[in-house]
This record gives sequence, C-alpha cells and structure tokens, in this order.
Amino acid sequence: MSHFRWLATVKYRTDTGVSQVDHQFEEMFELHDLIELGPDWNCIESIHIELNPRRKTYDGTVEESARRKLSREDVRALRRVLERSPSLLWPKRPTGS
Repeated sequence: MSHFRWLATVKYRTDTGVSQVDHQFEEMFELHDLIELGPDWNCIESIHIELNPRRKTYDGTVEESARRKLSREDVRALRRVLERSPSLLWPKRPTGS
C-alpha cells in the first residue's frame, strides 16, 4: 500500500512532445521543491494534483466532515495535553486593579 498523501502529475513541453512526471509527496509545500528540482518550470504545460487514489478512506463531504464527532483517539490526546497543562482550561487571571 502506498502511504503518500498527494500525487502530482506535471506535464512539460519538450522537443519530442509532452513529457509527464509523477511526484508523490506527503505535505503540499513539498511540491514546490519537487518542481524547482525538475526541468525548467517555464516549460510546464499543466499540473494535476489529487489525493493518493490508493489511500482514500473517507468518502464523505465537506459538510459531513465539519459535523464529524471527535474520535476516541482525539479525546485521549486532548486529555493527555490537558493533564500536563491544566492552565489551558483555567488560565490565571490578572488580579486586582
């Protein structure tokens, strides 16, 4: 199974026609470096970016995602953070004026 998040297909103009290069990466900012390291970016005809088709596990919509409840893992992680830093819940307030 492929674990990268994004797949970018970059098409470059060449003397022999269009050349296609596929880049696999995890974070969107990485695409910048991949493009800079490749052929002259002035020769790019198009760039198509998509989620890794083999990694897709969520078929919901944007609205469904916004309504989604926290997972147990999210709640456990939040609990650990709050146990270490309770001031996040009850910050100290300035005293008297």
